[in-house]
Parts: sequence; C-alpha cells; structure tokens
Amino acid sequence: MLFRSRGGSRDLVGSLTDPFLRKPVFGSLQLVGDSKEAEATESNGKFKLDGLDLPPGVITLEAQAEGYPTTWFTVPWSVRDSIKENYFYMMERDLIKESASRIARVRHEKNTGVIVGGAHSSMFNKSRKQLKLELFDMKGLTVSNEHGPFSLSQIPKSNAAYALTATDPGFAFFNLAPGEYLLKMKDENGKAFRSHIVRVGVERVSVVVKDRKSTRL
Repeated sequence: MLFRSRGGSRDLVGSLTDPFLRKPVFGSLQLVGDSKEAEATESNGKFKLDGLDLPPGVITLEAQAEGYPTTWFTVPWSVRDSIKENYFYMMERDLIKESASRIARVRHEKNTGVIVGGAHSSMFNKSRKQLKLELFDMKGLTVSNEHGPFSLSQIPKSNAAYALTATDPGFAFFNLAPGEYLLKMKDENGKAFRSHIVRVGVERVSVVVKDRKSTRL
C-alpha cells in the first residue's frame, strides 16, 4: 500500500522503448504497491500517470509488454521536481535468457530477480575510460560476484576484472533475492562516481540506465 504525501501532487510522464531494436514498446505501467489498474501506453510507447501524491524518495514502476519480462524501474521522486520525460528501456525476454546462458553461464533460480542496465556514452571520456560496478544489499554487504556483474555482450576473462566501457556498456546481475540494493559505479581510482537504489522483485527484471545527468553521491 502506498503512503500519500501532504506536499501536493504532480504527473509522471515518460515512454517505453527498446534500445536494441530501436523502437517504442506498447505496454502498460503501474506503481508497485498501488491498487489502481495499470495504465496503457500510447502506440508510440508514451505514457502519463496523472496526479501522483507521494512522499519524496524513490518510487518503483512496473511495466508489462508482450515479448518482454515484467520490468521494474526505480526512480527518484519529489513533487518539487519539474516534470520531465522519463525514458524507460525494455529488454526482450530472449536477450536476457541468452545473456544468462551464453555469457554469464548461470541457470535461473526460482523466486529471484535480475538487474540489467548500462552506462550512457556520456559517462566515458579520456580521463574516465571504464567504470567498476559494486552491488550492496541494504545491510551494506557486498553481493557475491557469482551474481555479477556480467557483460551483456562479451565474455570477460574474469568477473573481478569486468568493468563498463564505451564499447561494452551493458551489465547484468542474476539470481538476486527480492529486496532493495545499492548499485555503485566507481572510476579507475576507486572513487564512487554514481549510485542508484534498485528494487528487485520475484521473477522481475529491474532496469538501471545511468547517464551524466543521473543523481550524484
């Protein structure tokens, strides 16, 4: 059940898109924990959730579309923020399965979730050629590297050596217990560069796409 805010309300607008096929995704969205029926997107993938009255923090949206896994997006929320379009990326079910079996070489465990995501090209430059990923549970414990991160496109020499680059910016964590996680990106010097709260659900894929405008630590 969602708690309501006394600070007012505002709309949430955005669109669903498939970055691999470069096409909009027609589906439906709803707030996780809300009893309201899901809102269908327009044919171009755009959506608008009217008058959300929620306290500041983070909210999680659930998207469903044919050919795609049930997907969660966790985003910062405040009624004081200006309304801007959110771009939510969907990844086909078969692509995730193929990445798990061929690249990560893991088998799906029941009652677990997946995190997939990527770093926008704007995050890399001459002084920052790669980014390391660390995932922590809400107790502050580092998630075992048997869960990831794994590349979405290449088989690295070892998990410990894996880092995001401009040519290999996609990543995945598999077989995660449901709950909240903190994802940190660090530069070559080990300095924390970005962080993101991620909510993982049972048999859900949680998507994180980071760019230069994302929230800093």
